[in-house]
Amino acid sequence: MTEPLSASLLAALMLLVAIVGGYLAKLIRVPRIIALIVGGVCMKFYVGNGDVVLPLAFVNDLAVGLILFVIGGVFNVSHIKSTLGLLRRFSPYEIGSTFGIVSVSCFAASWTLPDMTVGLSIAVALLLGCAAVATAPAATWYVLREYDAKGPTADHLLVMTGLNNLASVVMFQTVFIALLAAGVLVGVQVPQASWLMQLFVVSIGSALLGGLLGFLLSVLHARLPLREMVLLFFSTIFLLSAGDSWMLDNLGYAFNPMVTSLFIGVVFFNSARDSDFFEQTLETISLPVFALFFVLAGYNLHLSELPHLGILGFVYIVARAYGKYTGVRRAVLEQGEDASIPESAGLGLLCQAGVAISFGAFLVEHWPHPAAATINTILLASVAVFELTGPLFVKGTLIKAGEVKAVTLLRPGFLQRTWISPGPGMNRLLKQVTDEGELPENTEKMTARHLMRTNISFLAETSDFDAVLEFIERSRFHDFPVVDKDGFYVGMIHFRHIRAQLYGSASTRSATAGTLADKETPVVTPDEELPTILKLFHEYNLGEIAVVEDLEHKRPIGLVEQRDLLRVLHV
Repeated sequence: MTEPLSASLLAALMLLVAIVGGYLAKLIRVPRIIALIVGGVCMKFYVGNGDVVLPLAFVNDLAVGLILFVIGGVFNVSHIKSTLGLLRRFSPYEIGSTFGIVSVSCFAASWTLPDMTVGLSIAVALLLGCAAVATAPAATWYVLREYDAKGPTADHLLVMTGLNNLASVVMFQTVFIALLAAGVLVGVQVPQASWLMQLFVVSIGSALLGGLLGFLLSVLHARLPLREMVLLFFSTIFLLSAGDSWMLDNLGYAFNPMVTSLFIGVVFFNSARDSDFFEQTLETISLPVFALFFVLAGYNLHLSELPHLGILGFVYIVARAYGKYTGVRRAVLEQGEDASIPESAGLGLLCQAGVAISFGAFLVEHWPHPAAATINTILLASVAVFELTGPLFVKGTLIKAGEVKAVTLLRPGFLQRTWISPGPGMNRLLKQVTDEGELPENTEKMTARHLMRTNISFLAETSDFDAVLEFIERSRFHDFPVVDKDGFYVGMIHFRHIRAQLYGSASTRSATAGTLADKETPVVTPDEELPTILKLFHEYNLGEIAVVEDLEHKRPIGLVEQRDLLRVLHV
């Protein structure tokens, strides 16, 4: 029997796999996360027994805690206002549709299992429906960051990911307790009172704990140096994991670290000053953690369970994908022209991992029935499917929405490939690239079409001052194009100018977007070369420049950000 590899050697090998996987991902045009997961699968053939990776188990807790903390930042006041339609319609529709379609479909398919009864079939269907709601936060967030996505679709995906996991955890606990009280789950020995306490601790208790920790971190953030703040944050994540295990061993119930981490982020980013810099610092120093996390995820992927999916497992996978797609599509169609995300955005929520796996393990541990093992097998196998295919759908959703720059998809000398069908956002993106689908070898020959984002909202010139302020609060940019009733460019409102007028006279506050717009702010066409755009940024002190179809009619079709331009030119 060969000696297990040391934790340090395993970590070194996994980081090397991450580096090689990153280059391969660029070569074959897939999200980097898929290459990392596949690299972990390949490592398993070399390393062997899964027990040897136990010394690196802390990586999972740290990575998930970090990402949920960052996702919590999307729930700050400005983002909530920009995604208010989501909270009222998108998320309830998507959660309800996924749960309903999966539950009904799995109820029908469960009769293919032996010794099935009506009560048992209902239990299997409802438990799988709860698990289907969850979306893997790590995979979704990682793809968004890899492609530098910015816009309403990216914000909506992050918000729905956070809400999905929160809803899934609470729904699963509630359904389990209801089935236990109804006598459907036979053999569960724990008293019902402790399950009610577990539901309270997992939901309200976890939220309160997260809110308290988030507030304390925000207070300390204003008083501690950045280095000490980072160390304090990491220790908090580790203590959450250790506290969860201690409570389970000694009390029989525990808070949920994922829910707690999410609410830490929600409170911290709404109360801390200069929180964006702290977030960027965490993302930078956590790169090796994320690399290890996804390689470990591939290593622990249960591909061996795929042959055991059966009819019920196949129905679960199809129903989950359809439920998420149709739920978001219905919400988009009801919102009509005001919808800022594509109808297919629900496919960007297919990634699934830790939450579903924990549900399966929970059932096997507490419900000594063959149905629990069946559900666990289905969840493990479906996670393998969704972790390998989900990132592709996230990428496709962002491309179709027009929130990914062409330069992030193309590299010199490689042809652009995409799997998604043509759509408005896709057509806009295809117009950004050259006829050959390649970037110029010399960056100075690149143009605005390679850097502009196309899913952009514009201010109507008739908007009053309050509407302008609300628009600015929701936006992630610093300069805001104004258009007339026909959609033609009027000028640009600059945030630095608006700040000076916030405490101005009543006549100033009665101004409209048209009167506030700077008519002299330049615009560029998609064919404008980058050095020329750079000179305009410096000359006019702009954060963004509007891109118009042509200089005669000036119909805006996107924005170029100065930071993206500087990154490409390495200025």
